[in-house]
Amino acid sequence: YCEKREGFMSDRLHLILAGSGSVEIDFEASIRFDIRDGYRMKDLELAEVEVLRLAEDGEWRSFLRSGPLIRTKTSGADEFGIGFSRSLPTILREGTYLAELTGIDSFRGIVELSASIAPAVDIAAVNGSVLYARLGDSAEHRLGFELEGEGVIPSLIRNVGPGLSYFDMEDGTEDPEMSIFRSGRKMWKNDDWEDSLSPLAIKERGKDVGAFPLPANSSDAALALFLGEGRYEVVARTNASQYGFEILEMYCSPQRTPDAFASDTQ
Repeated sequence: YCEKREGFMSDRLHLILAGSGSVEIDFEASIRFDIRDGYRMKDLELAEVEVLRLAEDGEWRSFLRSGPLIRTKTSGADEFGIGFSRSLPTILREGTYLAELTGIDSFRGIVELSASIAPAVDIAAVNGSVLYARLGDSAEHRLGFELEGEGVIPSLIRNVGPGLSYFDMEDGTEDPEMSIFRSGRKMWKNDDWEDSLSPLAIKERGKDVGAFPLPANSSDAALALFLGEGRYEVVARTNASQYGFEILEMYCSPQRTPDAFASDTQ
């Protein structure tokens, strides 16, 4: 989720599926705000979830639309709190997708976008990420995910700024960082990926899951981990000196190992 400002884009969720066959996915978006902040119904008339697919020519093509968001009651909200949400269940095959909440340019408030992925034996790797603009005094950005089942999953977690030059993006931040929480408790953090305990494992894990390579000696943040069942959150906090784009990423392989969760030490 992110705290969206009026006139700025909301965080977008990228999803890469590698393998054969297809997988069931349920996209869901919600927005929350305080009616005292100048809420106007017309600001939300065009709000909907849109899923785009990357075509072979490198262009994004509209793939699915949800239709207008629906007014919801927010648990624990005060009398001035308002919420809207929409679910978009679908079946996706191998490919690169982008989900975003459109039609909210003039909106400000909390925007949350998620994708629930069902187990699939034919999918070899999954990547979820959020691309966002770092505005210097912008609030923290987060990528949350939940893993279920026994054993541990080889995973790669990254926050990339300078490495966006791989896509000819020269306006990435200079020095991103990240912290990783499990069930609300901070477990890991990283600033520069080559200063981690296992830079070689980060490189090899990236090749295994199809991640784009990071430049040598870059200040991007990354960790190669073995993650067990639980709820996780990757947090990139505010850095007043940073301006530009960053992308928070989570890559994982559905191929589990029986190793104990204690092996999650890289």
